[in-house]
Amino acid sequence: MRCVGVLSGVLVMLMALGCEQKAEPQASKPSTPTTQQNQELPADTFAPPAPTSQVPPHGAQPTNRSRIRPESEPVPDVAPMPKGPAADRPIDDPLAPVAVIQRRFYCFHQDPSPDDVSKLIKVLAARGWMRQGYVSAQVSGFVSVNAERYPESMRAWIDAAERDIPLENCAAVWRGIWNANVEGTEDVLRAYAEEAKDDSARNFIREMVRQPKWFMLDGAVISQLDAHRLIGALVASGDDAHLARVISTIELGTPSNIPLQAVSEQSAAANAKASLAAVCAMNDEILEKVKALKASAEGEMAQELEDVLITTEANRAAAEAQ
Repeated sequence: MRCVGVLSGVLVMLMALGCEQKAEPQASKPSTPTTQQNQELPADTFAPPAPTSQVPPHGAQPTNRSRIRPESEPVPDVAPMPKGPAADRPIDDPLAPVAVIQRRFYCFHQDPSPDDVSKLIKVLAARGWMRQGYVSAQVSGFVSVNAERYPESMRAWIDAAERDIPLENCAAVWRGIWNANVEGTEDVLRAYAEEAKDDSARNFIREMVRQPKWFMLDGAVISQLDAHRLIGALVASGDDAHLARVISTIELGTPSNIPLQAVSEQSAAANAKASLAAVCAMNDEILEKVKALKASAEGEMAQELEDVLITTEANRAAAEAQ
């Protein structure tokens, strides 16, 4: 693809927050084989058993969980950045504006922190956003890249998820770790599964680790959830390789490619395009990279990237008008 060649060498968050940097070296691939077909379990969420007297209903406040809001808050495309002290509130402050959380997620690669991985996931779940499949998918891709950066933190993130967020949201963390291109993911997940108190969680993980991994840099994109995983990976890394994956997904939706693609792949392209524009509205570093790609692209891809830039400006204008 012409425009991707130029690269040579990213709680819609956010569109999902908006609608699951320094370049890091890629770890060598573990022995687990990849596949060119997405054979994953249906989504990055799963339904726990029906509530019983021992399992608090969703939205309740079990003693081993932080308070989870019973209903999802609406997720704006790109929230307006507040002025004054509100802009400096920490992301885990209950009064933190939406834009502060969006900015931290979308720009994570500029100031990565293993502690903030769990903190962000807890905030996204507490706001109810992870009930949206695309948010969970972005979180999954986000976790995968960070697991490659901080493999020693994988078990801590699993334990924090079990403690802090609803059980059905934990699958995004488990899958993100499983799909990480780093050694040790299966050992960490199997060790946790052996200790898990919930049978459905144990069974989910055991089934998941029998499935092929879906690496962020070469998994076949056949659904909109795949596109959102790539957005999560992009905001975690900020690097050219992950941006190239998003761009190649957008290419699936060009006029000449549409007749060759299934409806699900066309949906993946549309979601990648809209989500990239949401990211660019808050992340100037990625925006400049997209502008450079647009300048060197030709034909249909030049138009696709122009559409991303136009939507980026529209997102910014809408946020400023609020």
